Amino acid sequence: GVIYDPLQDELFSAELNGGACLNNKKIKHNDAGDPIKQTISLERGEGIKGKERLAKIFCQMTTATRSIRIPGATALNLAHLADNRFDALINSDCNFYDCAAGCLIAQEAGVAVTDFSGKKWQLKGDQQTDILAADKKYIHQYVRLLKNV
Repeated sequence: GVIYDPLQDELFSAELNGGACLNNKKIKHNDAGDPIKQTISLERGEGIKGKERLAKIFCQMTTATRSIRIPGATALNLAHLADNRFDALINSDCNFYDCAAGCLIAQEAGVAVTDFSGKKWQLKGDQQTDILAADKKYIHQYVRLLKNV
């Protein structure tokens, strides 16, 4: 997987079982501690349904985390998560072409990438999928928070 950010001139890359890199230097995600201390990235699917679901997720996460960002560009945000610029990422209804490379980069940097039930994330053809990406020690806490969204 490859993601290029032309504004920062950063090239994120990963190969299955080969680790993740930023501009050809290895990167590794670090544990940021309990979710209450974490800065997370939220993303959403399209349309009214996606906006309504994001609002529910936002409400759940507001008191459970230190800070929330909604920057857009899921693939790039997953790469930023791999490089420790975020501590977790939650995306509802993501299109595969918006997240596949980012999921691989995050996984290869040591991030656990799952669906909202905690099952390992996988491509589902052209179907939209939910993504929860965080340190594996805290996935279960996020799953509990996302249970009713």
